[in-house]
Amino acid sequence: MSSREEDYKRKYELVVEWLWKYKRGKNIKRFLEDNNYSHVIVYGMGLLGELLIDEVSEYVEVCFDKKEKDYVCGKTRRLEDADRLGGELSKCNLAIITLIDADREIESSFYRLGFEGDVLHLYDIVKFYV
Repeated sequence: MSSREEDYKRKYELVVEWLWKYKRGKNIKRFLEDNNYSHVIVYGMGLLGELLIDEVSEYVEVCFDKKEKDYVCGKTRRLEDADRLGGELSKCNLAIITLIDADREIESSFYRLGFEGDVLHLYDIVKFYV
């Protein structure tokens, strides 16, 4: 199986688990509320990022991706441009990384920018917290 096929398979499995949990009342919105995450950053605006925003759009302050592009709620920014955002990042208390095989470098980038909130991967939220 190619790495692209493996990536799609892992996304599919994550979305299926997310859907089953959602149908049982265990959802990411409740996770955010239960843990007092009121202002969220989303990193990765592919399929998983857009699904996440669809569920919790009222909590999302800013979205980042490798390239700038328009998405369902506005404009995605590049992480390299985060220093220009000023107060938008400082009021956020959670960053969610939606990439399936995201390395910890992305997580580290948030802390290097001075982000003081938590950084979690969507995979971990769905698997272990929801």
